[in-house]
Amino acid sequence: MSAAGFGAVFALTLGALAFAILAVEARSLVRSTFLYVAHSCCLILIYITYAFFTGNKYLYIWAGLCVVNTWILPFLQGGLKFTAGRISGEVQVPRSTSFIFAGVALLAVSTALGFSSLSLVVESSPIDNLDQTVSLNLLAALLLFAYGIIVMLTHRHLFKLAIGLLVMTAGAHLTLVQMAPKFFTMVEIEVLTKVIGTVFAMLYAARLLSERYGSADAAELLKPEE
Repeated sequence: MSAAGFGAVFALTLGALAFAILAVEARSLVRSTFLYVAHSCCLILIYITYAFFTGNKYLYIWAGLCVVNTWILPFLQGGLKFTAGRISGEVQVPRSTSFIFAGVALLAVSTALGFSSLSLVVESSPIDNLDQTVSLNLLAALLLFAYGIIVMLTHRHLFKLAIGLLVMTAGAHLTLVQMAPKFFTMVEIEVLTKVIGTVFAMLYAARLLSERYGSADAAELLKPEE
């Protein structure tokens, strides 16, 4: 892939990471939904860029699946926007998420620089010669995956946990594209469908808890009654 292709993927991956962070940090769930859509649009463009510069036609299919996913999860009945409109109030966002991610990102970059060098353009597979050169695109994809895990561990609101799961899955897929760009099987489609099912179940539970207890935040639900 050319330097322009690597640069475009890196910029789009950083955009996907930035929109993911904004989606998680937003107190308004409706705003969080649209920021997730922006995050997904970056992912679609990443797959299209890879497909164009590498000639891997299967990635066009994956971009198409991502388009479907982008419209199903936010806008289908029972999806993100539907749920956001039925959970009142703003969500309390724990500050620990940002601090932990900043530490993980700093550690990842420091480790990469300590054992090798960071490079935008790689001559072969990003996992070859990791002791000499680490691909910036692979590092960014791994950080996206790590951020999703951190959100899952630090947040208690079911809506935000759903966003975290989606971000973690996106990071996993981008990492696979980095390491094995020709790897496209029914396994990925199965993972995607299972994640969609899990997210809809989490959103359904969030609506039920909000209707019954007035909150879908576990921290609020576990507070002792006065």
